[in-house]
Amino acid sequence: MRKIVHGYQSAKLAISELKGLPMTFRINRGRNRFQYFSGVVEDIYPNIFTIRTDDEIQPVLSFSYNDLLTKNVQVQRPK
Repeated sequence: MRKIVHGYQSAKLAISELKGLPMTFRINRGRNRFQYFSGVVEDIYPNIFTIRTDDEIQPVLSFSYNDLLTKNVQVQRPK
């Protein structure tokens, strides 16, 4: 279930609706390298949001809402 977001405020609203729900995150690291993480949106700040992952090496990741708009971070429900 992918929502189309058109602006900064709608991206913030979309992430705030997903806070605390288990999700799968697809992160574009450049040059066709992608990383997949399972976790939950932990905190929401004015310019960034943090994700608590199941990974022991990187337990917390932070991203800006611009990453959602440029599709560098994509959020999917786990299968």
